[in-house]
Amino acid sequence: MHDNNKVEATSECGWKIVHIPYKPPVLPHVQPTVDVYAAEIDPKDANILVRKLNQICPMENMRHVKRIRKKCNDGGKPQLSLLLSVSNEDTGGMPCNVQELVKAYQLNTFIQKVAEMAEMRVGVRLERRRG
Repeated sequence: MHDNNKVEATSECGWKIVHIPYKPPVLPHVQPTVDVYAAEIDPKDANILVRKLNQICPMENMRHVKRIRKKCNDGGKPQLSLLLSVSNEDTGGMPCNVQELVKAYQLNTFIQKVAEMAEMRVGVRLERRRG
């Protein structure tokens, strides 16, 4: 071991571990979050709503978050919640084109907190040993 961040070890099959970055894990209750608009939706509208939202309001910086989540209510009936957009206090909240979609499908929106960044994981980079 050379320092805290580098490890060099060779396996029997000829691969050498050259770098294992370390970042201490962040506990879920202290992870930075961001507010997003969400709505409970009818499962039959899920496909069209996701497609429209991906066109009018892509969540480029939130690729680590699933846009749609399925859960079952007390009766066992599936219930879907859909993330609509990131809440932006500077521009007054929800984008206009998302508001139009909410009105067209008569969605009841609410604020949901989601992780601001993807969970950092320890990565391993392997190199093929030469010779």
